[in-house]
Amino acid sequence: MVSVIITTYKREFTMLKEALDSVLSQTYVPMEIIVVDDNGGNGEYTLRIEEGLKAYPEIIYIKQPHNSGAQAARNTGIMASHGEFIAFLDDDDLWEPEKLAMQIPCFENPGVGLVFCQGYVFDDGDIGNRRLYHQEGTFKEEPDFNGMLENDTIGTTSQAVVRRTVFDDCGMFDVGFPARQDYEMWLRILKRYKAAGIDVPLFNMRVHKGERITSDPMRGIRGYQKVYKKYKKDFKQNRAARTNLLNEICWRLWKQAHRYPESILYAVRLFFINPGFVLGKGRMGKLGRILKRVMIGIVALLALAAVWQKIMSDQDTLELSFYHVKSGKVREGFRIVQLSDLHLKEFGENNQELVARVKLLEPDIIAITGDMNMEHDDDYHVVLDLCRQLVDITDVYYVMGNHELVDYAHRKTKIRDDIEQTGVHMLFNDAEMIQVNTNDIYIAGLINEPYNYVEYGGKRFMDEYVRSEEFKLLLVHYPEYFMGELEDMPVDLALCGHAHGGMVRIPYLGGVYATEQGFFPSLTEGQHEINESVVIISRGLGQSHPFPRINNKPEIVVVDVNWY
Repeated sequence: MVSVIITTYKREFTMLKEALDSVLSQTYVPMEIIVVDDNGGNGEYTLRIEEGLKAYPEIIYIKQPHNSGAQAARNTGIMASHGEFIAFLDDDDLWEPEKLAMQIPCFENPGVGLVFCQGYVFDDGDIGNRRLYHQEGTFKEEPDFNGMLENDTIGTTSQAVVRRTVFDDCGMFDVGFPARQDYEMWLRILKRYKAAGIDVPLFNMRVHKGERITSDPMRGIRGYQKVYKKYKKDFKQNRAARTNLLNEICWRLWKQAHRYPESILYAVRLFFINPGFVLGKGRMGKLGRILKRVMIGIVALLALAAVWQKIMSDQDTLELSFYHVKSGKVREGFRIVQLSDLHLKEFGENNQELVARVKLLEPDIIAITGDMNMEHDDDYHVVLDLCRQLVDITDVYYVMGNHELVDYAHRKTKIRDDIEQTGVHMLFNDAEMIQVNTNDIYIAGLINEPYNYVEYGGKRFMDEYVRSEEFKLLLVHYPEYFMGELEDMPVDLALCGHAHGGMVRIPYLGGVYATEQGFFPSLTEGQHEINESVVIISRGLGQSHPFPRINNKPEIVVVDVNWY
């Protein structure tokens, strides 16, 4: 039996119906069909799906309680399936009637774990004008691991059938990938099994303007970056594969995302790996010519900037950054002072200079957004001493960063209890209703790292939190949440840290590097309007490594809400 898993998200039922009918038209009979609805809850898409599926009583219907992403939905379908083979179909794609009948016999070879096929691509509403998915001459009937490292010659999940035991052996789709999770899955399978390709068009991929992962170029780029990181040792042993993937990232940053400085940095990196490829006449040709002209200038400018900033910057000079936020939910103005990313640094003996500056600001709330300690350092008395002094000024609310979480969750230290004993309010995926002056403020702390936001309850908490009608003040260490998971979850004010201002700040370009965002990141400091949320990011107070902050003074953030 073949278990066919169809995932659906933000699609009209008419499109899902076409996909279902293409499966039911298969000439191969022993099938179970599982539809996994990833819309979450009982919204309009789900209601239309439930109504439409009444005409298909033989279909197994699974409704995800929360939107978890395509890979998590596929994993749900795999766990609910009973077939010896698993086939996948996106709800906007279609199968040809002979697809399964031609693919299943390939599994007679016990070493084959994955069977895929050629296909067509068509524009929505124009299926009569189709073109080949794999360009003529590029289809590989027997791809191997090293060949797949060099080029993804398989493609999407809609063309694949996988032996069920393969998932038991290799694991399921990696939910930590924002995109390219199919490519990563095929690489994992090809490390242990053979793949067989049928060079016959047996599926149809629809190109449309609706909700698609490929509509956000940065998701695809981040997916490729995670593939490179996960298989870094393999890429280092295969120069052609390393060249191709770095070129793919570089090209997408330039052509699709228009992030030119970061693209040029990838080009420089690629130049030292394979200079002939960069300076040749291939896809890197134009960028290679640009690179030749600007490389000397960039190196000179960076060197001059680094020397100038090293002379000018004072690592112990505190800088105040003031922001003003307006809200109709606030009756009387109030002031928040935000501290972040201290990393055990001291400004004056026992941080007396820092405390004195905060006290002069007369805050109504002090918000601490994580990484005040250093992970694996059991002596965090600097944090505790600072907390004891701050609670004498006003109420202090604290959300953990990755450094505190390592010590608390993995090393099982008492850092959470010790901080709470100073009188600080620790917010641990929870919220408190507080009164500030005459205002009701719903203050919350989200502690998860973005990659386990769903798994450890962060999304469940946020789904409930954003329903509140009160002024919502969210403390979250990671600004990267607002590049994905929290983009469509409006809060009145979010305070973040983590990015350290990009460490080295270049005039007009901003920060150079942030751990989660790469080179020339977009969210490292300042105030941002993201959909309906106001997001303020602190550059922080210290650093977690010896490299100095350049043009990036330690920062105390002051946020005045309805101050005038």
